[in-house]
Amino acid sequence: MNEGFSQIPAKKTTSGEVVELTEIQTPDYRVSFDTQHVPETPPTIQDTDQYGESHYSYQESGYQTMPIEEKSFRTERPEEGVDNSIFLKEILKEGRPLSKYEKEAFLNQESLVNLSMEEYVALWKQLKPHFASHITRQGYREVFSTDHSGGLGEFHNSFVEMLKDDKKLRSTFEVEKPEGLNQLEEELQQYLQTLDITSLEADESGAETLPKLWKVIKKRLTASMGSAPKVPDDAALHMATERVLDSYGAETENQVFCVFPSDVISSQFSFAFNGGHFGQSFNSAPLGSEARWNDAFIWNKEQPFNTSITLDAGIVFLPKSTPVNPLTGSKYLEYAIEDQDGQGIDKKIKATLPESTIGAEEYWREYFLNNPELSPKHVVFYDGSPTLAVQEFMKDNGIVSDNGEINGTEEEFNENHIKDMHEDPFVENIENTAFAHGANALIKYFKEHPELRYEDYISAEDIEEMQALLVE
Repeated sequence: MNEGFSQIPAKKTTSGEVVELTEIQTPDYRVSFDTQHVPETPPTIQDTDQYGESHYSYQESGYQTMPIEEKSFRTERPEEGVDNSIFLKEILKEGRPLSKYEKEAFLNQESLVNLSMEEYVALWKQLKPHFASHITRQGYREVFSTDHSGGLGEFHNSFVEMLKDDKKLRSTFEVEKPEGLNQLEEELQQYLQTLDITSLEADESGAETLPKLWKVIKKRLTASMGSAPKVPDDAALHMATERVLDSYGAETENQVFCVFPSDVISSQFSFAFNGGHFGQSFNSAPLGSEARWNDAFIWNKEQPFNTSITLDAGIVFLPKSTPVNPLTGSKYLEYAIEDQDGQGIDKKIKATLPESTIGAEEYWREYFLNNPELSPKHVVFYDGSPTLAVQEFMKDNGIVSDNGEINGTEEEFNENHIKDMHEDPFVENIENTAFAHGANALIKYFKEHPELRYEDYISAEDIEEMQALLVE
């Protein structure tokens, strides 16, 4: 038995207390403890919740009548998880598939980062042979996607920025609003200040007053170019399944991406699929022209607005033999896309190659040698197609059989699967939480502008909806 087990306390203790309990049970383990080496328990955490219940009622204040009071929101962040890698390492010795309970209990990020590359591969062999991937934009964007063409011809440093940001892959909401929902509320307040409020008074004919300011706020929180609601979309991580969508990356033959065993994602997060109507799951991927719908939405189960995952919980794939600029890691010294006709139709590529180059692997090894704190825990260097590189890696390491046969494709964590992003209570709660902050921003706006009558801009029905959101 690993000596580390003796350092795990069987129960919480106080200094000087005699420990009588000498074992702990889980569904798969009975572990004995050395009671002479139980560490002292740190001081008890005091209750820090200083927020009382807000009172909501119709109140009159002279000319200004507000239906409800603003609510003080607390933006919580996920607590750090527990390192269960010691249990994973014991399971690895048994060489058997993990049970559903073990996947849920032990595949957390804090455990995976403490596995060596060899241990990580051994673990994956005891999980389902499926993966989820996320490609980053590192270098000049030369690949084109009909859905996402932003930044074409520009230099991107997304992977390095991610490394410097605690090596975290974060949702759009996490990146753009690091202070969370309170920042969203402040941005909505600033947006309200830019509105020409008088333009909202009349309908198109100008015949009558049309209160709709609450609808303006809701539209701003829901407007989306995709098929998913905007706020849940921004709050989610986005990954592909069973392939790497290199059309979303940067430089051909110089792509940087990361992969995670599908069991890690499905057991630790809530998830949905944009391509679910094509039969997508963590065990399959849309084919052919439907591949562009390969989009898995992934949320923190308890704190969906704070969704992130560390790169060290997965495997980072870096280009190997591609000749690159020794200063930037790019294939190019300069790269630009110019319009031939000024209409953005015909494109002319202007690319300048560096005079001297080194191999991409040499570049990244030198980079991590100079910045050891930024080095990912699990790295694979590859050549060729990103998707084929993952498939070859899985085959070479026995994660899939030599003939490519895959077993065990049933979904174990259906309770985490969001089947309908427009009706599921989990997604509705994400949207309603954002709406509540929108209502709060609107209340604050009218308090700052007592010359305005809220009833001229918000209908009684909308006021009732706002109040219900805040009372909840």
